[in-house]
Amino acid sequence: MKIIILAGGTGTRLWPLSQENHPKQFVKFQQQENSLFQETILRSLLLVSMEDIFIVSNMQYSGFILKDLKEINQTLPLENIILEPEAKGTLPAIYAGVHTCASKQEETVLILSSDHLIKNNATFVQLIRQSEKLAQNHLVTFGIQPDHPHTGYGYIAPGRSIENGFKVNSFHEKPNAKKALAYFENGYYWNAGIFLLNSTLFKEEVRTLAPNVYQAFATSHNLDEIYAKIHKKSSVDVGILEKSQCVAVVPAAIQWTDLGSFDALYEQRQKDACNNVTEKRHIHLSSSDNLILAESNKTIATIGVDNLLIVDHGEYLLVCKKNHSQHVKEVAEIIKKDKS
Repeated sequence: MKIIILAGGTGTRLWPLSQENHPKQFVKFQQQENSLFQETILRSLLLVSMEDIFIVSNMQYSGFILKDLKEINQTLPLENIILEPEAKGTLPAIYAGVHTCASKQEETVLILSSDHLIKNNATFVQLIRQSEKLAQNHLVTFGIQPDHPHTGYGYIAPGRSIENGFKVNSFHEKPNAKKALAYFENGYYWNAGIFLLNSTLFKEEVRTLAPNVYQAFATSHNLDEIYAKIHKKSSVDVGILEKSQCVAVVPAAIQWTDLGSFDALYEQRQKDACNNVTEKRHIHLSSSDNLILAESNKTIATIGVDNLLIVDHGEYLLVCKKNHSQHVKEVAEIIKKDKS
């Protein structure tokens, strides 16, 4: 087995903790010993050795990758670090990884994101091992059983059972509240964005369903030339999985969270008696259900406020209602434009 870790995202939905020049996968959030990227590496080592791990990222993050690996006493062959010249979406990124790690022979390939939180590593390892047989003839994705309707995740509608999973009937993009409730009631899964696949099958599906990507890699070994021939961004979900007839979903009880928003971060953190997630230097009077994060030398006092996100980091201060955290990335985009 080979493992491809996608580590090129900017994580702007967690701005200002996560910024383009220091994205969330390399951030050590308070109360965490390791970054999410480091945790992903350590989790991967429960399945394979370091030489079987491949990282797809970009030039800007190469220093973070090497620094994080050194901190956990790990080294990686430089040829296993694939640096994209520009972001073109998850489909070219995954294909670049598969094209590299399975260039000489057919492989079973596990695709992981570097910014996911998985608390049950033992179950995760067992789940991957149990799904290898299914992955020989199917593109396997893993589904999380929802415990409530959620508008921040994509959904998977399961069909007939097969091996330890189900054939996929359909994929659904992030829904509105009404659709999320319907998906929840109909037994749909959240799409975890974790994939297990046979390299030959995946390449054939890309050749058929995304010929532009396939041809770009077939005509050159230079990533600059390859990416110049891929004219628009494409996700693996839209480009391949939603079109393929050989996709399966396996239920995954792995205590998974995509730390893609401050609401998700709030749900994962320990809370005080008033349901606040705070640091030590926080004074609160009649304040509840808040996420309050500040740099270690700053005291924040709140009086009579509820359901707020207050994040003080560097030169930036974010104050936001919790149910509006999906708009945080828009602030990051505005700041990026102002600086350009």
